[in-house]
Amino acid sequence: MRITIYVEGQTEQGSLRDFFQRYLQSNNIQHIGIDIPPPSGSGFFQARYLKRVRTILDQPKNDVIAVLGLADFLKFPKLIECPKQHEDQATQIQWLKTELERAVDDSRFQMFFAVYEIEAWLLSQPAIFAASIASKLGSIPQPENIPEPYKFINDSYLSVTRKEYDKVIHGRSLFQKLDPTTASAKCPHLRMLLMSLATFAKLP
Repeated sequence: MRITIYVEGQTEQGSLRDFFQRYLQSNNIQHIGIDIPPPSGSGFFQARYLKRVRTILDQPKNDVIAVLGLADFLKFPKLIECPKQHEDQATQIQWLKTELERAVDDSRFQMFFAVYEIEAWLLSQPAIFAASIASKLGSIPQPENIPEPYKFINDSYLSVTRKEYDKVIHGRSLFQKLDPTTASAKCPHLRMLLMSLATFAKLP
């Protein structure tokens, strides 16, 4: 049995399967696997493409018990224009989540957003970075309030090492060190995703 998670890019595909699997194992869930297909970019999360999720869920002899979508919130409102009355972050996220889940129209699918990018999760635990980088980053009680977390990390790398932060190479190494419980304690949107993951995993 497995849960499929659709993501936007190589960073997520290369880094998050182990991260989510460790979270399930920490909750004594050993029998559910995590599958992250090759990324299709942000365009996958448009309603006309999301309909294929229903096809996946309805396949006969299917071992997929749920499908989750995960996208960075930073650029997403520009991809799908929110109504003008939804100008603050909370209402934008809820509107986008509702619209995308409605496109699939199956309770086994849920949509989530990393606020503002998945790199915010890394900022919840500065100790996973090299000491010089961690010192530059400092303590960040609410990583999801950093509007451009990738840029924040990259600027720190450039300042300390004169080299850029590589989302795929550095990201994979850092996510292997990141504790899901620590990250979820500081990142409420991540916490909602992980709670949903655990709920689905406990159903079979």
